[in-house]
Formats: sequence, C-alpha cells, structure tokens
Amino acid sequence: MEQRQGSSFLNILKYGITDQIYVVRPISDGQFVFEFLNDTVTKIAGFTDKVIGMEVREVFPGEQAGNLVKKYQEVLDTKRAVIFRDGYDLDGTTFYYESTLTPLFDDSNVIYLIVGVVKNVTAEQQAELELKEIWTELNKSKKRYQSLFRDNPEAIISFDLNGTILNCNPETKKLLGYTPVELKGREIMSVLDDDSFDELKRMVNGAFYRKMKLHRLTVRHKNGNLVPVSVKVSPIMINKQVEGIYTIFQDLSEQLESERRLYESEERFRVIAENANDLITLLNHQGKIVYASPSYRRIVGFDEQEYVNKIFLYHIHPDDREDFNQIVTSSIQERKPFTIETRHFTNSGTYIWLESKGTPVFNENHQFKHMVVLSRDITVQKDYHEKLKYDAMHDHLTGLPNRRLFQVHLAEALNSNADLGLLMLDIDDFKSVNDTYGHDIGDAVIVEFGHRIQSLLTNKDIIARLGGDEFIILVADKSLHGLEQLAEQIKAHMEHGWHQIAENLKVTTSIGIAMKQKRYESSFALMKKADLALYATKKGGKDGYHIYSKER
Repeated sequence: MEQRQGSSFLNILKYGITDQIYVVRPISDGQFVFEFLNDTVTKIAGFTDKVIGMEVREVFPGEQAGNLVKKYQEVLDTKRAVIFRDGYDLDGTTFYYESTLTPLFDDSNVIYLIVGVVKNVTAEQQAELELKEIWTELNKSKKRYQSLFRDNPEAIISFDLNGTILNCNPETKKLLGYTPVELKGREIMSVLDDDSFDELKRMVNGAFYRKMKLHRLTVRHKNGNLVPVSVKVSPIMINKQVEGIYTIFQDLSEQLESERRLYESEERFRVIAENANDLITLLNHQGKIVYASPSYRRIVGFDEQEYVNKIFLYHIHPDDREDFNQIVTSSIQERKPFTIETRHFTNSGTYIWLESKGTPVFNENHQFKHMVVLSRDITVQKDYHEKLKYDAMHDHLTGLPNRRLFQVHLAEALNSNADLGLLMLDIDDFKSVNDTYGHDIGDAVIVEFGHRIQSLLTNKDIIARLGGDEFIILVADKSLHGLEQLAEQIKAHMEHGWHQIAENLKVTTSIGIAMKQKRYESSFALMKKADLALYATKKGGKDGYHIYSKER
C-alpha cells in the first residue's frame, strides 16, 4: 500500500504538474544543489535528472546563475517566498516566466528545501505590451485597436471613472459567464467579490499614477461561483486626460489548483517519508541514489544526505554486493520487481539484515527512469531463523552437533579419499548416576563428559551427542593406532575431577572403534560397525574400547 502511494505522489510531482518545478537544497551560503526536477522542466528547459545533485552554477550560464543564486539567497535571508519574472530570447522570440520560490522548513524552522514553480506568463506579458501598443495606435487606427481588444486571449474590461462598464472583449464570457452586451452599463463592482472592492479602488488610484502592478482579486461568475484572478489596471488616456480604466483579468483557477496539488503532494510524501518504518530509496539510471528517506537516520544511524549521489551498493556488505548488483540489473532488463536480503553497515559498526523490494519505473517511451526501493530491517527475524536452524542441528543440552548434523558431516567426509575413523561412546552405568544423584546431576555429567572429550580433539574432528548418554566422534587422517591413542586419552581424562559435580562420583566410558575399510562405504554401515564394537566393549566388562576391524 505504502509503495503504491509513494509512487503515486512521485508521479504527481513528476508528471502531474504542468508548470516547471525545480527543487533545490541550500548546502552553504551561495550554494544550492538541485534535488528534483519535474517532467515539464525536461520538455521546456531540456534539463534531465542528470542535473540532480549539481550546483546551480554548474547548470545555468554565468549571469543567469548569478541572478538565480541571489533570489535563492533572498529566500534564505527573509524566510519568505520570492516572486520574480524573467524574459528569455529563443530563436528571435521572447518568452516570459514568473518564478515563485517557496521555502520548506524543518522542525527547527530551518530551510532545508526551496521549491521553485515557474509559470509561463508570456501571454500575460505580451498582453501588457499589446496594451501599450493599443494606446499608441489609438490615434492611428480604431479598427486596429478593436481587433486587439476583441482577440486578446485574456478577459478585458474597461470602465469609466464612475465604475460603469464601457466595453469588454469576448473572453469575459469564459471568465464571468456574461456576454459583452450583458456587462455594458453595469457597475464593475457587481462582478467582484465583496472583499475585492477596496483592493480595486486602490488599484484604480494607483493607475492614475501609472503604478501598473499585478493584483489578485476574486470575481463572481454568473452562476455564483467565485473565481480567483490576476488583474492589471491602466488608465485610458485621451488628450492626456484620464477618462477611464482599462483592466485585464487572468483566470488563476488552474494555477492555484496546481499549487494546491503540489503542496498536498509534497506534504503527503514528506509525512510518509519521515514517518516510514522502511528505508525509501530512489535510484537513477546510473545506479546512484538521488533520494534517501529520513528513516535512514533512525534505522542505520547515518544522515540520509550521506547517501545522495552514492552508488546504490554504498554500505552494503562486500559479500552481498555482487548479488545485489545482478538482481537490480536483471530487474531493469526484465522490467520486473525484485526482492533480496542483504546486510547493511550501521553507524554502530555492525551490520543489520535488510529485505529490499525494488520496482523499476519507465517513461512513456518505455525507457528506464528510476528505481524505487523499499527496505525493512529483518535482523530480528533473520537471527530467529538462524537460531531455529542452529537448534535443529545441535543438542540443546551440550550445544554439540546432534545426530542429524553429524550425519551431514559424515556423508561429506565419506565422499573424500581421507582415512576416517569413528569412536562411539557411552557413559558406563549412567542410569545409576541418575537414580543416585538425580537428573540435574545426570545432565551436568552429560555436559562435562562432552566438554572433556571435545578438549582432546582437533579442529578437523567432530563430536556429536546421539542421544541419552551416547556420543560419537568422527576423526579424519588418523591411523588405527592414532584412534587407539585417542581412546586411551579419553579414558584417562575421565578418571578424576568428578567430585566437583557430586561427591564420590566416578565416571567411566565404553568405546567402540571402527575405520573406513572400503572406498565406497555408507555412513549407516560405518556407524553400525562402531556400534557393534561398543557393544563388544560393554560385553567385555565396560571401561575400555574395542576395535571392530579386529573382530573380522
């Protein structure tokens, strides 16, 4: 569920906003690094995700970069949004853009991101230029003026100094629902929201002094709906006398809705990312991390910014990197999600286990764009699973390998050409120990018995508890004489020191010895020989050993 939501929010930010969206992070005074660009930036400005992580001066030319840095610095200094306009010439055409730089604050009221929304206002700017041309041309050509007035893409209303509407163009029908005929003769105040009256008066007074600024008002549609607009006013001059007011209205509904969606998307994504129990990571086409969620600080102990621009194998255990790299590559090539378990280095100097699920994202041209990876800490589950595996292969009382694990080691050893020998042992009259001293002492004897034998073995030898008081030893690369010597050492090692467990306690052992006789001999056959040899020892009086090979 979280994965689908996170992807939806990212898609909205990336593809759902028609204005250009630039997100930068201040890293020091005068330095700002790109964190995010939406698809509109790529279409209009030509920048791709390659600029993510680059400094503003590395992306824009000198003078333009300098101006941008000043505006970003103004946001940092004032902690307020900054709005400005720029004009750019392209192939002989001038395009105008209005940029709104909005700061985002962290919990400490420190600006950590600046979101830039760049809107194409060429039409609005051109409308202003056209107005100037209209005023110049009024005395030359009335038809020319009427054509410009009628065909302007924005709603235009003129009214006299008493506020009576004199004229308006056809675009007012789209904005207000009234035809030009319906509006002529009405008061301009009749199409304004009550809260906009005073603001329009101030605008009109400013127009007398040529203070032509954009203002935001609210107009009332014929159906009663309120519509937010951007309004610019200018005086109608005839023979150097102000005879009325000329107003241009631009519908801001779409712009404000885009701003609202952007804000909501940012807030939702921020809340999800900051409170997620999983690590959220975004990889670009180069395999570099372009986004790491704040949960990195809580889970692995490193600041999330440390990961930005690092290859995705950063802090992954060396033994896991090849598999991780291979599965990510295959996921992109096969266009399928993946799941993998890897170890990740933490700030405490240890590794934790992560289960990572990655989903490749492609654009409309089926080209890879980025990889979204969600990772969760599974160290506890992994440790529990390993414990279950260990417990299944080891004796719970002594901690020694059990019959199952011993048979695995024996099967592997029988596949080699090495000399192998088995010593099967049990504790003589162990039932009387339990009956005389109790089962707790009996358990202590079992543990001590196994530890004493283990202390006599090499790293190549394996001792296991088969059950009850029965043990078995796998010895490699020893002659029959070497096995006899080991049996003597075990017997001698059992002669003393049992009073520490119980007073007057004595422990002896019977041992059966068998050696691998054939090149191909089963584990069952070899263990059966050792068991028969042990039985012969018991039958011969206990406290000794018997060699199966000598019985033949």
